[in-house]
Amino acid sequence: NPEKKTAVLSRMNSSNPLFRQEKVLLNLEIPSFMYYNDERYTVTGIDDSAFRECCAFESVDIPTSVFFMLRDAFLHCKSLKKVIIRGNIEIPLFKGVFNMTNLSDIYWYGGIKELHTFLGHMVSNEDPEFHPNYDDITIHIKKDSDAADVTKWLEQRPFRNYEKHLEVRFKIVKDL
Repeated sequence: NPEKKTAVLSRMNSSNPLFRQEKVLLNLEIPSFMYYNDERYTVTGIDDSAFRECCAFESVDIPTSVFFMLRDAFLHCKSLKKVIIRGNIEIPLFKGVFNMTNLSDIYWYGGIKELHTFLGHMVSNEDPEFHPNYDDITIHIKKDSDAADVTKWLEQRPFRNYEKHLEVRFKIVKDL
């Protein structure tokens, strides 16, 4: 968006062999800004299927500037195990962002209410037939989280995928 000086990461060339190779090459760090025609743009989102089928990274670090991810952003990223989310990110309803990954750890630096919304949308949006066991996903949150006994609160409130009649409880660790 040239007027607002914002950018959304999108997929340009899926024929790049780095996308489909099995060897993990890197830990992906999404930039908080980028340059286009010598002008600085703030990266605010990750578009539909932006990294779909990319197996070249096992972790992704998302900066505070990014506040949304769209449909299938990381679909079939089989090497993806760890996501670091520095701010508050929205996943609009019915957007299978992490389908077919091996996600085991989410490091959440945002607010607790926003985390609850994020996890609720993640569970309701993902097809459990294509996602690893949610019970194997650990959510890492700040030690000084603002909600009283947030760990107990999140663990006792199951998330539901109503279509698949699935109830999910995440492991919560206060270690950031």
